[in-house]
Amino acid sequence: MKEKSASSSDSSAGGRPEGPRDLDRPPKFQKLDFSRYDGKTDPMLFINKCESYFRQERTMAEERVWMASYNLEDVAQLWYIQLQEDEGTPPWGRFKDLLNLRFGPPLRSAPLFELAECRRTGTVEEYSNRFQALLPRAGRLAEAQRVQLFTGGLLPPLSHAVRIHNPETLAAAMSLARQVELMEIDRPVQPPPRAPPRGLLPAPVPRPALPVPQQPLALPAPPVAAQQGRGEGNQRRLTPDEMTERRRLGLCFNCNEKYTRGHNRFCRRIFFLEGVEIEDAADTAGDAEHDAEAPCFSLHAVAGVPMAGTMQLTVALGAASLVALLDSGSTHNFISEEAARRSGLPLRQRPRLTALVANGERVTCVGIIRDAPLLIDGDSFPADLYVMPLAGYDVVLTTRWVGELGPIVWDLGRRRMSFQRQGRPVSWTGVASPSVPALGVTTEASPLLEALLLSFGGLFADPVGLPPKFAHDHRILLKPDAQPVAVRPYRYPAAHKDELERQCAAMIDQGIVRRSDSLFSSPVLLVKKPDGSWRFCVDYRALNALTVKDAFPIPVVDELLDELHGAKFFTKLDLRSGYHQVRMRPEDVHKTAFRTHDCLYEFLVMAFGLCTAPATFQALMNDVLRPFLRRFVLVFFDDILIYSTTWADHLRHLRAVLNELRHHQLFFKRTKCSFGASSVTYLGHVISAAGVAMDPAKV
Repeated sequence: MKEKSASSSDSSAGGRPEGPRDLDRPPKFQKLDFSRYDGKTDPMLFINKCESYFRQERTMAEERVWMASYNLEDVAQLWYIQLQEDEGTPPWGRFKDLLNLRFGPPLRSAPLFELAECRRTGTVEEYSNRFQALLPRAGRLAEAQRVQLFTGGLLPPLSHAVRIHNPETLAAAMSLARQVELMEIDRPVQPPPRAPPRGLLPAPVPRPALPVPQQPLALPAPPVAAQQGRGEGNQRRLTPDEMTERRRLGLCFNCNEKYTRGHNRFCRRIFFLEGVEIEDAADTAGDAEHDAEAPCFSLHAVAGVPMAGTMQLTVALGAASLVALLDSGSTHNFISEEAARRSGLPLRQRPRLTALVANGERVTCVGIIRDAPLLIDGDSFPADLYVMPLAGYDVVLTTRWVGELGPIVWDLGRRRMSFQRQGRPVSWTGVASPSVPALGVTTEASPLLEALLLSFGGLFADPVGLPPKFAHDHRILLKPDAQPVAVRPYRYPAAHKDELERQCAAMIDQGIVRRSDSLFSSPVLLVKKPDGSWRFCVDYRALNALTVKDAFPIPVVDELLDELHGAKFFTKLDLRSGYHQVRMRPEDVHKTAFRTHDCLYEFLVMAFGLCTAPATFQALMNDVLRPFLRRFVLVFFDDILIYSTTWADHLRHLRAVLNELRHHQLFFKRTKCSFGASSVTYLGHVISAAGVAMDPAKV
């Protein structure tokens, strides 16, 4: 009976033993329908079904394009008709490439980058489907890389729960994520905590500290009573001990309310700085009388920011022409160290004097110039000038000093001050504010940060000419036997032609493109930006299809953010047209050629849209900032984040990074940078001392 059954089985198989070639296709008795394609979806699914059909039916290579084209519909059929007129019936491999090029996903810089940016915004199933749809076009990835990218996009706390189990395959990670999601859904809802929720990253044990004000201080003129003597009037000065106690209790320095963000909008009283002087036995009695009142000055006088109640004058002192700020919020006259040096006047060393700022910082006075002859509009006015670190102004003059000259009429609107001196009228006219570049400094920045950024002002200029040569100059490695890519340019309306000509001329002037006679050619697109301008895009999809992909590891955002534990101060830097700050290797320049309606050009710098450009750029930034990575710097392509636990460390870290970037001649766009902030948005997240949370604008 067994022999008969075996014989029957053999006969049903046609007397031919099974071989390995039969195992990858359906049984012969299963009928397969040939799919149809109308050009409205991703052609990858259609191509995959076609190849399954060809394997089943053992279709000859020369018949495959004919069978696939017979099942094209609508716009896809019209496209194939045009293809036949242009180059006849192509081979199957060429047909697939052209079909993908015409109906594939929209133009993008790199599929791998889009996969790395994929984030869960809904259910795990929706995220898994989106991730799976992007995966085939991202090139060959190791299974471990797929798992890391998928779990990183889950976002905490779900990503942490999945990583604990260390899934070895993508399928296992997806299944585990769905199970964890179900457990979260089934978990009973807990009542909301009374305290505000903490961020996703644990923060260190908080210590009460004075929050930094979020707006520039509006400093009114001190009351008349305060000018007559200390302790009079309604303005109250705090001693260092009192300020320490208020800081410990979290109280405002000007009222008895708790200090919170935005409190300064309701409490706008002047912040006085109480001097702390270390007495010296050698100090003369005359000095003691003269300095009975410790210096007080407004924050904008130190930071160099013009505010209400101020006026700027041009004064001469010794051999120097200086810019002076006439400030109603200061109690003494000050001069910067650089201005004191340029004046050539003798500097009298005095016991160390420090001023305690409301946010806890101290500013040190290094000396004093007694009876300095200030020349204003041809008249000499003696004044004692304390030498202090100032930003933006050479001299700060208090209105108390001017008030000693007699009754004053001050027209702030016209920037004019009038008074009588020795029986004759004197009039001072203010000058316009000096042009100090706005470096994107937050209102939390200190004068030291202002001065630091001004010293690196060249990093925010527009780069001229080609960037320097790096070890990571970009190369385009093509697959064996790859032929030059030559794609016909698109048709452009007249307005687009004018814009293309304008942008190409600008890039030639910048020195980043030149005219070309290359055999390669890629078309150009103009994509409208939200502000109405046009983005210049080269469609390198045909070239990317023939390019050997780079396996350099791209950072996972979730893993980067894990490094921020305990950070309180943040600076975000954004490179100016980052890819254009990397050169192309000379032997690969011709491969970047692109064609417009009237000319063929090629890039001398790394172009946007090349599939291996992100890996090249990440490798460059990793090498430039390698001494600082995972210590106080994060880098994700052209986005750099500097993070520190203390303000002093942050200034030191920022200087080290800017020095390194200046050494490598890398430039930034100041409008997209943030300096010394307590909270920044970075890679779709809001980062602060409390932790990390999703950016509401990105959800």
